[in-house]
Amino acid sequence: MQKLLPIVVLVMALANCVNQSGAKPQPADEAKIVMEPDEGWLSETAEYLTPAKPKSDTLQMLADVCNALQMLHNARSDFECWVRFGKDVSGVALKNKFPIITDARLRNAVQSYLLRIDRLVDPTLDDEEARYMVYLEADEAYFELDSLLATDYNVTRFTQIDTAAFVKLLDPKRVLPDYEQIEKEYGAGNEQLAATLKARFNNAKSVDERCLLAIALAHVSDEEDDDEAVHIAVPYLLQCMLADEYSVFLRDVWRTWRTLVQFANGASRDSDLLNQCFNRARMRCLNTIYKAIEQHVEPTALAINDFLMLSADDNIYRYGAFGLGNQNFVEYFTIFPERYGSDDDEQ
Repeated sequence: MQKLLPIVVLVMALANCVNQSGAKPQPADEAKIVMEPDEGWLSETAEYLTPAKPKSDTLQMLADVCNALQMLHNARSDFECWVRFGKDVSGVALKNKFPIITDARLRNAVQSYLLRIDRLVDPTLDDEEARYMVYLEADEAYFELDSLLATDYNVTRFTQIDTAAFVKLLDPKRVLPDYEQIEKEYGAGNEQLAATLKARFNNAKSVDERCLLAIALAHVSDEEDDDEAVHIAVPYLLQCMLADEYSVFLRDVWRTWRTLVQFANGASRDSDLLNQCFNRARMRCLNTIYKAIEQHVEPTALAINDFLMLSADDNIYRYGAFGLGNQNFVEYFTIFPERYGSDDDEQ
C-alpha cells in the first residue's frame, strides 16, 4: 500500500498549530485526531457521538442520525479493503456500535445494513475482479440505507429552512469585506497575499473570520511546508477545528483540511486513506456544532443543517464515480476548481 506521507507529518502539523492565545494544542488534542493509518479498522476504532443526557428528543435524534451515518461510511470503507487488497474483514462490520442508536426503526435499518455487508465478505475469494462484483451488491445496500437517512431523517424533520437567511449568513463578504478581491487570487499562487492572510489570521477577532482566512489561504497559496510536505494552510485549518468554537464555515474548514491532507497521501486506490484521522477531526467538529445546538446558538436551524451535512459527508472511498483512483480527486476538484482552469482557459 502506498505511503506517500509519513504520519509524523500530521503530528507535526498539529504541533505547529497554535490556538487563539498562542499556545500549542495539548498532546491530548493531537492524539484525539492523529492515528497511524494501519492501526486497526475504522469500525473497530471509530468514535461516535454519545451525549450523556440529551436535553431533548431532537438532540437525541440528531445523535442517532449522526451515528448511523458514521456506521454507513465506516462499514463501506472497511469492505473496500477486502475488495481491493483481500483483507479479511469478516465480522468487522458487526463491531459497529449500532445498539447506541435509540430510534428503533433507524437502529434496525443500520443493523440490517451491517449484517448484509458482513455476509458479503468471503475470505475464500482471491480474485479482485470477483470481489468487485460482490462490491456492487454492497453498494446497493449502502445506497438503501443512505436513501432512508436522506429521505426520512433529513433537516426538515428537525427544523424549518429559511434559505434567504442562510444565503446571507453564508456570504463571505459579511465577514471579510474584501473577500471578492481575495477570491480573484484563487489559484494564482500569490504568496505575498498568502503572507498577509496568515498575519490577518493571527489577529482575527472572530471564529468566522479565522475560518474564512484559513480557507482563503488554502486557495490563494500553492506552497507546501518544506519539512512536512503538506499545504501551508493545513495547520491554520486544523487550529479552527481544535478551537471548539462554532462557525457556519466549520464544515468547509474540515472538508478543505481533509482533501489537502489526503492529496499529500496520494490519489490512487492503493494510497493510504486516513479515514480514521479524518473522522476523528469530523467528530471533533460535530461535537462543537452539537453543543452549539444544545445551547441554542442563533440561528439554530443553520447549525442543525451544518451538523447533518457534516455527518453525511462521505468517507474518501477507493471506488466510486472517479474510475482511475480514489474519491479524493473528485472532492479536491470540487473544492479547488480554480486549480484545473476554466473552459475559457482551455479554449
